Amino acid sequence: MELPLRSRTPSDLVVPVRCDPAGVLGPTRTQAAGPRWRRVARGWFVPTAAPHHVEQRILEATAGIDGAQITGWAALRLAGVGLVDGRDRFGADLPVPLRVVRGGLRPRDGVIMRRGLLPPEHLVETAGVPCVRPLPALLDAVRSAGDREAMVLVDAVLAAGLATRHEIEEWASTTRPRGWWSLAAAVRLAAPGVRSPQETRLRLLCTLDAGRGPFLVNPRIETLEGRFVAMPDLLDEAAGLAVEYDGAGHRTREQHRADVVRAAGMQDVGVEVVTVVGADLQDVPGVVARLERAYERARDRAYLEVERRWRVRRPSAPPGTGHEV
Repeated sequence: MELPLRSRTPSDLVVPVRCDPAGVLGPTRTQAAGPRWRRVARGWFVPTAAPHHVEQRILEATAGIDGAQITGWAALRLAGVGLVDGRDRFGADLPVPLRVVRGGLRPRDGVIMRRGLLPPEHLVETAGVPCVRPLPALLDAVRSAGDREAMVLVDAVLAAGLATRHEIEEWASTTRPRGWWSLAAAVRLAAPGVRSPQETRLRLLCTLDAGRGPFLVNPRIETLEGRFVAMPDLLDEAAGLAVEYDGAGHRTREQHRADVVRAAGMQDVGVEVVTVVGADLQDVPGVVARLERAYERARDRAYLEVERRWRVRRPSAPPGTGHEV
């Protein structure tokens, strides 16, 4: 299923509570041990009926930690970055990053703590909990991520419209917080217009591992007469080669049929198509080899055709399509 570019903080968040002997402000100890309550931290509980979405998981991570500030990917999610879903590239849950006061705190499953609170001007409150604002939260996230995952995060922020490349670069170079250069490096390879984290990972594989490109991100391919053909994930316009990522959401019968029709439409007008699925991203040499074979076919196709039968339309206004990287 395709993730939304923007997300909204759910209205059904449930704040963890402590036990209450009267059973008014929280469960009694007996109730807390029963099936209607779920323990989220030592001495803190939520009803078992509480939602299980990522925003609830973020809120629960702060239970019992006085003055905790939500930062990193979790703060970005609460700020509305829909492509940040709290999972790593393998689909496992990421620990919730918190800024905390200096001092000894017991490690907790599902939480990672960064020492040192940020000043009030860097904070905004969500569900009664201080959250680090998007740009310093992005910096925290980038500093703890690998180089490529840092670019995934930057692409997600751009896709949500929370900041532009220029705004991120200007903030990093003007304020120069610790580690700002890692954010600046990620921004240089960022691409507005992505629609999923896997698109970014695929683009980086094609550019950094295969050494190909530049690519347009989600461009609109048309016939020379202006009939819409397709919007591939990536397009090497000069080579006439499109790269498509098929995730789990493409496995339904309807979506698979649409994918086949779209690929056939591109092939019909002379665009070579390479399709990559999720498991392929763990086989970098295999994908690189397939790309090389596809580039050879695209070169042969271009040699045989008298003239190109397609064009790319670049919208003049909004972010979303036709960005070269």
